[in-house]
Amino acid sequence: MSWMYLAPSGRVQRPTTWRNGSAEVISVSMCRRGRDRRRPLIVPPEPSRETVPVTPQFEQFSASLLDGQVDRGDLVRLAARARLVLGIARVEIRDGRLDVAVTAAVTAEQFARWLLLDEAYLVSSDAHQASWAIQVKVGDLDDPYQTRIHVTRPVVGPWELLIRVDGRPDGPLPRIVAGASPAYPVAGSGVLVTNVTFSPHPMD
Repeated sequence: MSWMYLAPSGRVQRPTTWRNGSAEVISVSMCRRGRDRRRPLIVPPEPSRETVPVTPQFEQFSASLLDGQVDRGDLVRLAARARLVLGIARVEIRDGRLDVAVTAAVTAEQFARWLLLDEAYLVSSDAHQASWAIQVKVGDLDDPYQTRIHVTRPVVGPWELLIRVDGRPDGPLPRIVAGASPAYPVAGSGVLVTNVTFSPHPMD
Protein backbone atom coordinates (compact mmCIF):
# COMPACT_ATOMS: atom_id res chain seq x y z
CA MET A 1 0.00 0.00 0.00
CA SER A 2 1.44 3.38 -0.93
CA TRP A 3 -0.47 6.57 -0.20
CA MET A 4 -0.02 9.89 1.58
CA TYR A 5 -2.11 12.02 3.88
CA LEU A 6 -2.68 15.76 3.62
CA ALA A 7 -2.80 17.03 7.18
CA PRO A 8 -4.98 20.02 8.15
CA SER A 9 -1.81 22.04 8.53
CA GLY A 10 -1.18 21.61 4.81
CA ARG A 11 1.78 19.29 5.28
CA VAL A 12 1.84 16.11 3.23
CA GLN A 13 2.67 13.18 5.46
CA ARG A 14 3.30 9.52 4.76
CA PRO A 15 1.59 7.11 7.18
CA THR A 16 3.50 4.44 9.04
CA THR A 17 2.25 0.86 9.08
CA TRP A 18 2.68 -2.18 11.26
CA ARG A 19 1.05 -5.58 11.59
CA ASN A 20 -1.57 -6.48 14.19
CA GLY A 21 -2.30 -10.16 13.73
CA SER A 22 -3.63 -10.59 10.19
CA ALA A 23 -4.63 -6.95 9.78
CA GLU A 24 -2.56 -3.97 8.77
CA VAL A 25 -2.62 -0.95 11.03
CA ILE A 26 -1.98 2.43 9.49
CA SER A 27 -1.07 5.29 11.78
CA VAL A 28 -1.55 8.77 10.35
CA SER A 29 -0.15 11.89 11.99
CA MET A 30 -2.90 14.51 12.18
CA CYS A 31 -2.38 18.12 13.11
CA ARG A 32 -5.06 20.02 14.98
CA ARG A 33 -4.62 23.27 16.91
CA GLY A 34 -0.88 22.95 16.89
CA ARG A 35 -0.77 19.41 18.26
CA ASP A 36 -0.01 16.18 16.43
CA ARG A 37 -2.23 13.21 17.12
CA ARG A 38 -1.91 9.70 15.76
CA ARG A 39 -5.07 7.85 14.79
CA PRO A 40 -4.80 4.16 13.90
CA LEU A 41 -6.85 2.89 10.98
CA ILE A 42 -7.17 -0.89 10.76
CA VAL A 43 -7.40 -2.24 7.22
CA PRO A 44 -8.63 -5.86 7.02
CA PRO A 45 -6.59 -8.19 4.82
CA GLU A 46 -7.89 -9.09 1.39
CA PRO A 47 -9.64 -12.48 1.39
CA SER A 48 -7.57 -15.26 -0.12
CA ARG A 49 -8.94 -17.73 -2.65
CA GLU A 50 -8.08 -21.36 -2.13
CA THR A 51 -6.97 -23.16 -5.26
CA VAL A 52 -6.14 -26.73 -6.22
CA PRO A 53 -3.51 -27.92 -8.70
CA VAL A 54 -4.52 -28.10 -12.34
CA THR A 55 -5.24 -31.70 -13.35
CA PRO A 56 -5.22 -33.35 -16.79
CA GLN A 57 -8.97 -33.79 -16.30
CA PHE A 58 -9.46 -30.00 -16.09
CA GLU A 59 -7.32 -29.47 -19.19
CA GLN A 60 -9.27 -32.13 -21.10
CA PHE A 61 -12.58 -30.56 -20.09
CA SER A 62 -11.36 -27.16 -21.29
CA ALA A 63 -10.13 -28.52 -24.63
CA SER A 64 -13.37 -30.45 -25.16
CA LEU A 65 -15.29 -27.18 -25.34
CA LEU A 66 -13.88 -26.74 -28.85
CA ASP A 67 -15.87 -29.75 -30.05
CA GLY A 68 -19.42 -28.66 -30.66
CA GLN A 69 -20.62 -32.27 -30.78
CA VAL A 70 -19.73 -33.02 -27.16
CA ASP A 71 -22.47 -30.94 -25.54
CA ARG A 72 -24.37 -29.79 -28.66
CA GLY A 73 -25.10 -26.45 -27.05
CA ASP A 74 -26.99 -28.14 -24.18
CA LEU A 75 -26.37 -26.30 -20.89
CA VAL A 76 -27.69 -29.17 -18.77
CA ARG A 77 -25.33 -31.62 -20.45
CA LEU A 78 -22.40 -29.23 -20.04
CA ALA A 79 -23.26 -28.66 -16.38
CA ALA A 80 -23.35 -32.41 -15.72
CA ARG A 81 -19.84 -32.78 -17.15
CA ALA A 82 -18.54 -29.74 -15.26
CA ARG A 83 -19.68 -31.13 -11.90
CA LEU A 84 -17.33 -34.09 -12.36
CA VAL A 85 -14.22 -31.96 -12.90
CA LEU A 86 -11.73 -31.42 -10.08
CA GLY A 87 -11.04 -27.69 -10.04
CA ILE A 88 -14.64 -26.56 -10.60
CA ALA A 89 -16.35 -25.74 -7.29
CA ARG A 90 -19.75 -24.35 -8.21
CA VAL A 91 -21.99 -25.04 -11.20
CA GLU A 92 -25.15 -22.99 -11.62
CA ILE A 93 -27.61 -22.54 -14.50
CA ARG A 94 -29.46 -19.24 -14.38
CA ASP A 95 -31.19 -17.04 -16.96
CA GLY A 96 -30.16 -19.29 -19.83
CA ARG A 97 -26.47 -19.27 -18.90
CA LEU A 98 -24.14 -21.61 -17.04
CA ASP A 99 -21.75 -20.13 -14.48
CA VAL A 100 -18.90 -22.13 -12.97
CA ALA A 101 -16.45 -21.13 -10.26
CA VAL A 102 -12.89 -22.21 -11.03
CA THR A 103 -10.70 -23.31 -8.13
CA ALA A 104 -7.98 -24.87 -10.27
CA ALA A 105 -4.87 -22.69 -10.28
CA VAL A 106 -5.08 -22.16 -14.03
CA THR A 107 -3.61 -18.99 -15.48
CA ALA A 108 -5.33 -16.92 -18.11
CA GLU A 109 -2.46 -17.76 -20.46
CA GLN A 110 -2.98 -21.52 -19.99
CA PHE A 111 -6.73 -21.30 -20.44
CA ALA A 112 -6.42 -19.21 -23.59
CA ARG A 113 -3.95 -21.72 -25.02
CA TRP A 114 -6.23 -24.69 -24.34
CA LEU A 115 -9.11 -22.88 -26.02
CA LEU A 116 -6.93 -21.88 -29.00
CA LEU A 117 -7.64 -18.18 -28.47
CA ASP A 118 -5.50 -16.05 -30.77
CA GLU A 119 -4.61 -12.50 -29.71
CA ALA A 120 -6.22 -12.76 -26.28
CA TYR A 121 -6.17 -9.75 -23.97
CA LEU A 122 -7.25 -8.90 -20.43
CA VAL A 123 -9.73 -6.03 -20.48
CA SER A 124 -11.95 -4.34 -17.88
CA SER A 125 -15.46 -3.27 -18.78
CA ASP A 126 -16.34 -1.33 -15.63
CA ALA A 127 -15.51 2.30 -14.89
CA HIS A 128 -13.42 1.52 -11.81
CA GLN A 129 -11.55 -1.33 -13.52
CA ALA A 130 -12.32 -3.64 -10.61
CA SER A 131 -13.16 -6.69 -12.74
CA TRP A 132 -11.13 -8.13 -15.60
CA ALA A 133 -11.89 -10.73 -18.25
CA ILE A 134 -10.28 -12.43 -21.23
CA GLN A 135 -11.37 -11.00 -24.57
CA VAL A 136 -10.09 -11.57 -28.09
CA LYS A 137 -9.05 -9.02 -30.66
CA VAL A 138 -11.26 -8.75 -33.72
CA GLY A 139 -9.75 -5.68 -35.34
CA ASP A 140 -7.73 -2.48 -35.11
CA LEU A 141 -9.27 0.96 -34.65
CA ASP A 142 -7.96 4.29 -35.88
CA ASP A 143 -6.43 6.41 -33.14
CA PRO A 144 -3.69 8.96 -33.83
CA TYR A 145 -2.44 8.87 -30.23
CA GLN A 146 -2.27 5.22 -29.20
CA THR A 147 -2.77 1.65 -30.35
CA ARG A 148 -6.50 0.92 -30.02
CA ILE A 149 -8.14 -2.43 -30.70
CA HIS A 150 -11.68 -3.78 -30.89
CA VAL A 151 -12.28 -6.83 -28.69
CA THR A 152 -15.14 -9.21 -27.98
CA ARG A 153 -15.88 -12.19 -25.80
CA PRO A 154 -14.41 -15.41 -27.16
CA VAL A 155 -16.64 -17.92 -28.91
CA VAL A 156 -15.55 -21.54 -28.44
CA GLY A 157 -17.55 -24.26 -30.16
CA PRO A 158 -21.23 -23.59 -29.38
CA TRP A 159 -20.43 -21.26 -26.46
CA GLU A 160 -19.79 -17.59 -25.93
CA LEU A 161 -17.56 -17.31 -22.86
CA LEU A 162 -17.19 -14.66 -20.19
CA ILE A 163 -13.87 -15.63 -18.59
CA ARG A 164 -13.17 -13.63 -15.45
CA VAL A 165 -9.77 -13.42 -13.76
CA ASP A 166 -8.60 -12.49 -10.28
CA GLY A 167 -7.48 -8.94 -10.98
CA ARG A 168 -5.39 -6.52 -12.99
CA PRO A 169 -2.01 -7.89 -14.05
CA ASP A 170 1.05 -6.51 -12.28
CA GLY A 171 3.54 -4.35 -14.09
CA PRO A 172 3.45 -1.19 -16.19
CA LEU A 173 0.44 -0.16 -18.24
CA PRO A 174 0.41 -1.66 -21.73
CA ARG A 175 0.53 0.56 -24.81
CA ILE A 176 -2.68 -0.95 -26.13
CA VAL A 177 -6.21 0.09 -25.16
CA ALA A 178 -9.66 -1.35 -25.79
CA GLY A 179 -12.48 1.10 -25.15
CA ALA A 180 -11.62 2.92 -21.92
CA SER A 181 -9.51 0.05 -20.58
CA PRO A 182 -5.87 -0.91 -20.90
CA ALA A 183 -5.55 -4.14 -22.87
CA TYR A 184 -2.98 -6.46 -21.31
CA PRO A 185 -1.74 -9.35 -23.43
CA VAL A 186 -2.71 -12.62 -21.75
CA ALA A 187 0.76 -14.07 -22.33
CA GLY A 188 2.88 -13.63 -19.22
CA SER A 189 0.13 -11.87 -17.26
CA GLY A 190 0.19 -14.39 -14.40
CA VAL A 191 -3.45 -13.82 -13.37
CA LEU A 192 -5.71 -16.77 -12.56
CA VAL A 193 -9.12 -17.66 -13.99
CA THR A 194 -11.86 -17.43 -11.33
CA ASN A 195 -15.19 -17.83 -13.15
CA VAL A 196 -16.46 -18.84 -16.56
CA THR A 197 -19.97 -18.09 -17.83
CA PHE A 198 -21.23 -20.07 -20.83
CA SER A 199 -23.93 -18.66 -23.09
CA PRO A 200 -25.23 -20.68 -26.07
CA HIS A 201 -23.96 -19.29 -29.38
CA PRO A 202 -25.19 -20.35 -32.84
CA MET A 203 -22.61 -22.41 -34.69
CA ASP A 204 -21.85 -21.70 -38.35
